[in-house]
Amino acid sequence: MATKEYNKLLVRDLFFKLGQIVDKSNAAQNAYRSRMAELEAQRNTYLPEHIQKGQDEANSELKVKTQALFQDCQIQLDKLGSALIEMHSQFDLGNPALTNALKLIEISGKNLSYANVAGIIAQFPDDQASMRQLQTALKARDIIDGGLDKLIYNAGEAIDTLKQYASWVVAGKESTFIFGVQVGKIAKLENIDFPQGEPFPSFVGKPSMDDPSVARAAAGLPPIHPAGK
Repeated sequence: MATKEYNKLLVRDLFFKLGQIVDKSNAAQNAYRSRMAELEAQRNTYLPEHIQKGQDEANSELKVKTQALFQDCQIQLDKLGSALIEMHSQFDLGNPALTNALKLIEISGKNLSYANVAGIIAQFPDDQASMRQLQTALKARDIIDGGLDKLIYNAGEAIDTLKQYASWVVAGKESTFIFGVQVGKIAKLENIDFPQGEPFPSFVGKPSMDDPSVARAAAGLPPIHPAGK
């Protein structure tokens, strides 16, 4: 079993690799849209057969590139899932901050305010194992968990959801942008910060509003394929 620190570094590296895959996929989709627009503008100049041939070639090229990228994506997701599951099971029993937090919960009980609990939680922003221990201690004393239920997640289920979104991208049923948003949500739960203070700023920055999935996200609507559906 790898150490917890090693797994943290591995998880960060794998998120970056996923970000690179999304960037490359976005570039391929943008090139595809540009090519299709270029062909459309040629309708008054070239025969329909020429336009159709160009469109078929553009579709084929995009499909090949997307399949290759997301084949690699599935591999990286498998690695990420294994690393997350192992890391989330690694309890740091020698962590004095955790020991003190558990003692405070035991001694103070229901005298702890929501703000007190939130302050305790804030000490473990990237430690799912410790947050689970805190949640167990709080529930045992019937104390409001300070929002822990929104921070703790099941890594296996999260990776399965990302794999589903990735398969939808390959099938042309979902956009790379929406897949990237889903990846960013998990990165945020792991407290992973990227340049400019946002997870994956490159693919969040310039989505194409011609994409129905992007338009739905911008309007605050749910994805075309809700997770688990």
